Amino acid sequence: MRILVRLGELFGAAKLIPIESAHISGVSHKTLEMAPIDFFEALVEANGKMQVPSTVNPSSLDPEYLTKRFPENYLKKQSRVIKLYKKMGVTPTLTCTPLSFPNRFLDQFQKNRSSLFLSDRLSEN
Repeated sequence: MRILVRLGELFGAAKLIPIESAHISGVSHKTLEMAPIDFFEALVEANGKMQVPSTVNPSSLDPEYLTKRFPENYLKKQSRVIKLYKKMGVTPTLTCTPLSFPNRFLDQFQKNRSSLFLSDRLSEN
């Protein structure tokens, strides 16, 4: 929570707003490497759970088609990241377009070309 408050201060936010869902961009082991795995494991060990429905971006590989192109150690680490997210209650959608999932995600986001922006309703809060 301290991190969120500090980020809000840095960006001049007047207050935090309640959310109904979240979409997480940090899932690719290629960009995360080992530090987040240790952090995620600590969260799981402390029974950390998502408080709102949450989804994640794509991982660094498609296990159905690309597994033979990556070293086994890399595959294990990427798989570990996804399993840890699941243990915390994240739905592993592995997509950058969470709008294609249940309507609850539409409450807070709207499409604008290929990007997502906070809706006017939330930006006025």
